[in-house]
Amino acid sequence: MTDPSLFQIRGLTVTSGVLPLLQSVNLDIPAGGVFGFIGPSGAGKSTLLKSLNRLLELTPGLSITGEVKFKASPIYAPAVDPNALRARIGMLFQQPVIFPASILANVLFGVKRLGILPRRELHDAAERALREAALWDEVKDRLKGSALNLSIGQQQRLCLARTLACQPDVLLMDEPTSALDNRSTAAIEDLVLELQSRQPIVLVTHNLPQASRLCGRLALLCAGRLVMFGPTAEVLDAPALEQCLTPSSC
Repeated sequence: MTDPSLFQIRGLTVTSGVLPLLQSVNLDIPAGGVFGFIGPSGAGKSTLLKSLNRLLELTPGLSITGEVKFKASPIYAPAVDPNALRARIGMLFQQPVIFPASILANVLFGVKRLGILPRRELHDAAERALREAALWDEVKDRLKGSALNLSIGQQQRLCLARTLACQPDVLLMDEPTSALDNRSTAAIEDLVLELQSRQPIVLVTHNLPQASRLCGRLALLCAGRLVMFGPTAEVLDAPALEQCLTPSSC
């Protein structure tokens, strides 16, 4: 029996002025494992990812039409609180977003802002999130030190811990290793493989070997259109992939 859809996307179209960024995308994203978006630069991968937790609407000048459902509920309905939605649908970006504050303050930023835990539980929540992000042993003795002193790989894991502290239902990852060295990339990939057993992950990557290592299913985008989706091996072996990645083919 297949997993029910986590996201149902119907007719999703995003335009910037008259420029189409996404064109009538229809896609179901399953509830388990790692689902990946691949395609050339400018294909609309990050645009589609950010539409899944309404981050896209924070960009001025964009028009969004169509429907996105998360666990069968429309996320663009007027009654939906975008901030509460983004807590449930966490996101990790290409570059670490670190605040000029302590490691502990960075981990707990979202939890405190949303007020989802009593004060007495905050330290335990921070420790749990840092352990899940494989960072606790490296920072447990300097939680009050500046997060800016961490390496970029540690900063990315700190951002992951901050997202995990809010206990999201799903993780969105937008090329989370593109700014990292090989060692840090391997650490993030190991975390993805470990975390997928507890919560679904939707990953944007330009790295086809990485897609092969991490993703159970893939969607291929080209020029804002969904070209194909299916099991990873099938998409990576499809002639359509080479056509999309050939300059000027899109």
